[in-house]
Amino acid sequence: MKIHKPEREVEVCDRCHREGFLQECLVCGGQYCLTCDAIMAGCWVSPRVCRRCGGRPDVQRVVTEAAERITPIIEERRASLSALPKEGDGRDDEGQ
Repeated sequence: MKIHKPEREVEVCDRCHREGFLQECLVCGGQYCLTCDAIMAGCWVSPRVCRRCGGRPDVQRVVTEAAERITPIIEERRASLSALPKEGDGRDDEGQ
C-alpha cells in the first residue's frame, strides 16, 4: 500500500542515516540505530556504544574488564532462575 506523507523533519542515525530507534553513544556522543549498535563478543550487558566506537581497543578493554566482574553475578542469576519451579511440576508458586 502507498500512502502520502507530508514533508517532515526526522532524526536519523549519524552512521547510516536511517530512521528508527536511536541511542546516544556513550563514547563519541553520536546517535546510532540498532543496525549500527556495537556487538561485542564476551559482553553480558551490552554497552551503549556505536559500532565504530565498539571496535576501539580502549573501549574493548573497558568492556572486558567489566565483564570479568559481571560474569559471577550473571552466572548466579542463571543458577537461581534454573532452580525455580518449572510450570506444571506439581509445586505451587511458593516452591513447596
